[in-house]
Amino acid sequence: MQAELADVSGNGKEVSGPMVVNDELWPDRRYAWYVLSILLLAYIFSFIDRIIFGVLIIPIQADLGLSDSQMGTLHGLAFAIAYAFCGLPIGYLADRYRRRSIAACGIALWSLATAACGLAGSYGALFAGRAGVGVGESALNPTATSMIADYFPPQSRARAYGIFAAGASIGTVVAYLLGGFLFGMFTRAGDMVLPFIGTVKPWQVTFVSVGVPGLVISLLVFLTVREPDRKGLLTTRVDPGEKRALLIRFLRGNWGLYVALYIGVAFAAISGYSLISWLPTFMFRIHEWSTSQTSVVFGLTGGICGLITAILSGPLIEKLRRMGRIDAPLIICAIGGTGCAIFGGIAPLMPSPELSMVAFTLAQISVTLPLAGAFSCLVQVTPNEARATIMAGYYLVVGLLAAGGGPAMVGIITDKVMGGPSGIGYSMATVTGFFGVVGATILFATMPRFRRAAADAAGWEAAG
Repeated sequence: MQAELADVSGNGKEVSGPMVVNDELWPDRRYAWYVLSILLLAYIFSFIDRIIFGVLIIPIQADLGLSDSQMGTLHGLAFAIAYAFCGLPIGYLADRYRRRSIAACGIALWSLATAACGLAGSYGALFAGRAGVGVGESALNPTATSMIADYFPPQSRARAYGIFAAGASIGTVVAYLLGGFLFGMFTRAGDMVLPFIGTVKPWQVTFVSVGVPGLVISLLVFLTVREPDRKGLLTTRVDPGEKRALLIRFLRGNWGLYVALYIGVAFAAISGYSLISWLPTFMFRIHEWSTSQTSVVFGLTGGICGLITAILSGPLIEKLRRMGRIDAPLIICAIGGTGCAIFGGIAPLMPSPELSMVAFTLAQISVTLPLAGAFSCLVQVTPNEARATIMAGYYLVVGLLAAGGGPAMVGIITDKVMGGPSGIGYSMATVTGFFGVVGATILFATMPRFRRAAADAAGWEAAG
């Protein structure tokens, strides 16, 4: 369905120094890049606070006596269920109210929840803390991706999304390097006694140390990021009731496309979430590497290579578009999904730690592509009024299937099918290989439908 669109100015007074692109007014380029840098910083810390749990699995298990199944639930489902189901109502609010304020509140919440994990002394308390992290983080991506679309014109939007997506890789690097360093430092210092709290273990102090800085980022977002005018809106030359009906008809007509994109990317991303969550544990059990050693090596290989891939994904999408490929972001997603299936499946089966790390690095590069390309895919075929909601739906599926299901499935299969801790490599290979193949297949099969939807939507940006 092709919808007629028009520009609607929301609160233009707030955005100064506009630039003209294709006869459209856009925020000042320098300020747009400043906002992107702040949102990138927030995204980096969201991944630090999300992934740090995986770095600390071994000491948490040692202190609390938890099984792999319980740790997989804490790392995955406790976070992902809250992250996924809170995202939809938050996305709905972000399509109607100030996205800046919603993002700032979410950053503050997940930062406090991460610090609260450091005060936990039981499975239940850790579960509540991880759920709090999920609730807070569910506010960032729908609001940030929606704002980025209103700060950057279409021809430079893929580059902006690629840089924003790099936050996942940067956060992974920092979580592994900083997490390993902090845990090692606090371990050497021994247990600490905090006022009003009592004795805390090194892993608990590590949680608090990485959680508190997010409060500063929350203030930066709230005080320095302006709410941009919304562009690419459905026409206002109809009454509100007809406009709502038009939006509903559009979404109903494209629900199959959205579901295919959601599931295809989620299945590919299972590889990344599963490997990152269990990598330190795998390397310790199978190859006898310490947490610090794994953190440094993977942070300097997989994390940095993933960062470079995310940054380059935007220019690559733009180049493919200039070559006439309207489905450029989906091509990137499908290629990445294929790499997830191949390298994610073989990485845990390599005979030496060095070969395992090479394959893990290639898997990290591969999973970066669909996670970066998905932003451009969804924004390209979605009107502004529904962008945050559609992104929230995307994170609902990715959160449950990839961030939640992937780590949990590895833990359960290790305990119930592979006979215990020593079978973790086979569990990781089974989960990542199978879902990587299915995800890549779905993404390739979706290309004809995506091209039709993108062609229908080609006039939106020119009109709004």
